[in-house]
Amino acid sequence: MTIYPISGMTCMTCVNDIYNALAPKLGKDNVQVSLMPPVLGIIHDQVSHEQLNQWIPSKFKIHPPLGSGEISNTSKSFETEEKPSTSFWPLILITLFLLVFTALLPWLRWGKSGMEVMGYFMGGFFIVFSFFKFLNLPGFVRSFAMYDPLARSIPGWAWIYPFLELGLGMTYLFDFFPHHVSGLAWLPHALTLLIMGTGLIGVVQSVMNKKKIVCACLGTVFNLPMTKVTIIEDSIMVAMAAFMLWL
Repeated sequence: MTIYPISGMTCMTCVNDIYNALAPKLGKDNVQVSLMPPVLGIIHDQVSHEQLNQWIPSKFKIHPPLGSGEISNTSKSFETEEKPSTSFWPLILITLFLLVFTALLPWLRWGKSGMEVMGYFMGGFFIVFSFFKFLNLPGFVRSFAMYDPLARSIPGWAWIYPFLELGLGMTYLFDFFPHHVSGLAWLPHALTLLIMGTGLIGVVQSVMNKKKIVCACLGTVFNLPMTKVTIIEDSIMVAMAAFMLWL
């Protein structure tokens, strides 16, 4: 793998812009882009950094490749297995807040069932995660379309997704379709199964294929890599939705 330093990158949207520009030219499995450190890794012997600069947006600049010793050390960041990283801290912190919230709310309001507690957790999950997507909606759309099956096959789905997440969050928190009362009580659970289930398929495929791309669950605000942690997160939501739908 040849490693090229890059200047001009400031966020994960920049990473996606460079990847999307080069992947069609060189092959999606031959291009790896990292923000920390800001480098480009290419499995290709027939391209110069001048040619690469012609293919990417002009606000970025790819510099001559690093020396052989630096290549050996830097390329490990693309090839090593998943390790604990502070990049997971935002996801861990949000999950802890949601768990505390869902544990305290029944105690404050008394007599809430397990189904209602799960609804509170899922509602808080969707609202918080949709918030981060709205911070940079175009960046989220580009990241999400890289791995989600529905976003790749249905035009505009990635733009609709954050609004759907927000709507599901409000539905779960305010119980718009009460169980045993509304004939549409199954609807939010079915939608959750659809969007989280298809997302889970895309995440599993990306992890199994060892694609180094950013997870769009927290938008592009945080550099959250696509790893087994993302699989666990999506699987929990799928399991909860399936359980509530079954009941």
